[in-house]
Amino acid sequence: MKTQIQLTLKICLLLLAMLGLYACDSGGSSDSGSGQEEQVTTIGPNLNGDTWRGSLQNSRGLFVTISATVTHTDNRITINTSIPDNQLGGLFQGQITDLGTMLLYDAADGEDWTTLFGPVTINSIDIADFVFINGVKIDTNTITLSR
Repeated sequence: MKTQIQLTLKICLLLLAMLGLYACDSGGSSDSGSGQEEQVTTIGPNLNGDTWRGSLQNSRGLFVTISATVTHTDNRITINTSIPDNQLGGLFQGQITDLGTMLLYDAADGEDWTTLFGPVTINSIDIADFVFINGVKIDTNTITLSR
């Protein structure tokens, strides 16, 4: 089990390094042996909550006001916005580092979104997705959230 966790961590670090992100933490909780599980921790700023508000702006100029619920356990992040899950920007799942950088995947199209413009804070999330046409980067889709 320890070897598998170490290999997973090395792969995660390599992928994040390739994307220009900093580090990855495997996080986790453990059983103290008393029959009670220890409290789950969060890696990086604690983003849990359902009071996030902000906007999605896509590369075609569409601007939509949105709300979001963020679930944050260990280094795992889920962002569920007021946009339907099967549409761009509706549902994201991914990881956060202790430095507040994130790599998320959009459930609608599998595209990766990152904290391209800087790390998240306890009250601010800015994520972006590069848009390519014929292999040429033309713009970004962005989501900005605050609470």
